[in-house]
Amino acid sequence: MPKDQRKYSDPPSLNVSTGNRGSVSPVASKSKPVIHQQPNEKVYEPGQKG
Repeated sequence: MPKDQRKYSDPPSLNVSTGNRGSVSPVASKSKPVIHQQPNEKVYEPGQKG
């Protein structure tokens, strides 16, 4: 029975981590929209060549 409770604690822990990350994602994108475009362009270059 104690093992079941431990497994239940895992899913909520991940949910909290994702929630915190989601809040930072929009804030970081608005703060530095140029940095988000830089990596996107680099990935497009090799993708088109391939």
